Amino acid sequence: MIFKLFLYYNKFAMKKFRLSLCVFLSLFVFVFAVGCSGEKPRTSEFICFNSLVTVCVYDKPLSDEFVNEIKTTFTALEKEFSTTDGTFTSVFNAAEKNVPVPLSSHGRAVYDAAKAVYEFTDGKFNPAVYPLIDLWGFTPDKYKRPGLTFTPPAEEQITAVLDGGITDFNKIKLTDDKTAAFKTDGAVKIDLGGILKGYAADLAGEILAEYGYASGYVSAGSSSIRLINVDKLLVRHPEAFVSQTAPNALLSINCKDKTVSVSTSGVYERYNEYDGLKYPHVIDPATGRPTNGKVTSATVTGVDGATADALTTALCLCDFTETDYAETELAALIKKIAEKYPGAGIYAAAKCESGKYVITNEKENSDFTLKDGAYKVFTV
Repeated sequence: MIFKLFLYYNKFAMKKFRLSLCVFLSLFVFVFAVGCSGEKPRTSEFICFNSLVTVCVYDKPLSDEFVNEIKTTFTALEKEFSTTDGTFTSVFNAAEKNVPVPLSSHGRAVYDAAKAVYEFTDGKFNPAVYPLIDLWGFTPDKYKRPGLTFTPPAEEQITAVLDGGITDFNKIKLTDDKTAAFKTDGAVKIDLGGILKGYAADLAGEILAEYGYASGYVSAGSSSIRLINVDKLLVRHPEAFVSQTAPNALLSINCKDKTVSVSTSGVYERYNEYDGLKYPHVIDPATGRPTNGKVTSATVTGVDGATADALTTALCLCDFTETDYAETELAALIKKIAEKYPGAGIYAAAKCESGKYVITNEKENSDFTLKDGAYKVFTV
């Protein structure tokens, strides 16, 4: 059987979830199977992380107990890490400096993963960017809210945040016994939305294995997905959101006989607009401004979901030009990721005045297939 998996934008924002999704694009999964076996996918869906979560298996019946464990796990993460009152995130953000806030085992794992990618990417992935997300109007209480009009922040507002040092993730510490987190500056606030779904996908993979499924997937809302023995992963074309003539898929990635986590981020759909200019939701912690949009989407496979989720955000913040592309910031980060994580597949869609490109460490026609001839492939 051939399985094809598409990543699409999630328009099912049916439940208000106050975990800011401003460091990655929320997606949903649509899977269909074609082949000769006649075996049909068995699916279940529910709303979590402000997105449609899909559970799908192929090799045996979908048990209610299995689905309920996925739902319970995801709902618990949502309740712990959203920014609503009483959650770890809200309590931490409201805490005064040097006041420890207890960490669960999940909280410790998410912190460790976030800290590792923050350091690895030299701060491009930064959960402490929340004050800038708020400034640019991408928090849930501001983004596209009825009656609210977006106006870009003034230069002095951006400078005040950056100069104040309140987006410094290094100001977040753990207690000596690693059971609580605190901050050395009370103005520091975090948003773990850029890594949480990837972490959820990792947990889903453990549950899939626990119940003995050999083929299927769980989408954690689903910028992050855990796959088991699914042949093809079709990555949504970034221009499909704005062009009726663009193909549905940009890439077809070979995932046959693999158990793998996949995360995708993009800048093409979620944005604020003012005076004819679009301001993408991915904020650069170094400049305090939205990314320049040269990297329109990034996909990472073959590493744990939490790490992949965070890395795709960092990739979307890289600069790119066709001239000496191998020496660009984007190519350098792709090389760095590939060296640290053997087996990782990294794919970035980018554009500049001279054209459109997919920059990757993988081999075309063996590891993946390009679905749009208007793009050129650069391998680093």
